[in-house]
Amino acid sequence: MNSMDQQYLEEFRLDTFLNGRGYKKLRENMFSELRANYKLKQIEVDILLYLIGAKRTTASEIYRQLNLNKGQVSLAVASLCRRGYLKAEADAGDRRLMHLQLTDEAEPLIREIQAVRKKAQSFLLQDFSPSELEALCMLSMRLCSNFENYIRLSCV
Repeated sequence: MNSMDQQYLEEFRLDTFLNGRGYKKLRENMFSELRANYKLKQIEVDILLYLIGAKRTTASEIYRQLNLNKGQVSLAVASLCRRGYLKAEADAGDRRLMHLQLTDEAEPLIREIQAVRKKAQSFLLQDFSPSELEALCMLSMRLCSNFENYIRLSCV
């Protein structure tokens, strides 16, 4: 393989990594049993994963942070509320704004989601040294910041 082919292959791998297709497939596969057991869609799992860290947020924040379609988020949030996994409360200052948070009923499901996520991350990161993991985290934060800056600047 010549250097041009090697360079293209490296760029292609970076594009594939940044696109997240491999990770998306891995997650879909690893969460398939949980989704079947709880009759959840992947977007509902993604929203629950986000809410583990966010604790309380809005649907608008979810679709912005997860880069999802507004309509899909709205349907998924409604479904999670109907099942008792999420609670929606109107904002005191603006009744149109709904704050979302996990309910106590969601706790067993959240524990299972966290266990599956941990298993997926352990599988992916098994060959990384502590210094490589630290570098990966630092680079990931910088990439996310660059993504956000690009989006912010392109929307001006």
